[in-house]
Amino acid sequence: MKDVTKITVPSRTDVNEKSQQIFDQMEFQLGMVPNLYATIGYSSNALENFLSFSGTAGKGSFTNKEIEAIKLAVSQANGVFIVNRPIRLLLNPTDFQMKKPSS
Repeated sequence: MKDVTKITVPSRTDVNEKSQQIFDQMEFQLGMVPNLYATIGYSSNALENFLSFSGTAGKGSFTNKEIEAIKLAVSQANGVFIVNRPIRLLLNPTDFQMKKPSS
């Protein structure tokens, strides 16, 4: 097996001021900074662009609740479900229903 380069997840003090501001917003909204975003935060430009892309991906196709349900399902499938995610992300089953594909 080839040697794998280990990527160190930066702390808030390891990134520039713009990334720190974004981390602060994430900390406020999510209660944490996910490792993926922290790692992308080595470059504040990359982090801003990634968040912008993530925020617009799927718009028009899915409702916000459907997008959150997809993210939650993918997290669970990948074994990275965050138990302490904000309550707003937990869906009431009566508020969300999968639509059957048209035949």
